Amino acid sequence: RTAGRATQSGVAPGRRVELLLIDGPLISGRVLAPDGKPVKDAVVRAEADFSAGRLRQAATDGSGRFEIPGLSPGEYRLVGHHGDWAVAVVAGVRLDRTGDAVVDITLAPPARVTGRLVDSDE
Repeated sequence: RTAGRATQSGVAPGRRVELLLIDGPLISGRVLAPDGKPVKDAVVRAEADFSAGRLRQAATDGSGRFEIPGLSPGEYRLVGHHGDWAVAVVAGVRLDRTGDAVVDITLAPPARVTGRLVDSDE
């Protein structure tokens, strides 16, 4: 388990800095296929409005399990994807300083899209 993150700005090179790392919350769970079977090598991304573009992601193991440690408290949206299925989104995953979240993500069957792409001049 990762012990969180810490930063200190404005430190001159060669100066000593002490940082205290405490356990941060994590999101874990499983990624499942539409039939309920675990999905290996799926990618789960944790997105948060407050993270200013700092996305965290993890790949699933052979039993479909993933773990994204060292997150800041707040509300997250999880995006799960794998090349064989459609993307799944789980919104409203809430973390506080002392609690982890366990979330299962079920991918949807793929859908075929057909059409024609055109520019403004068609």
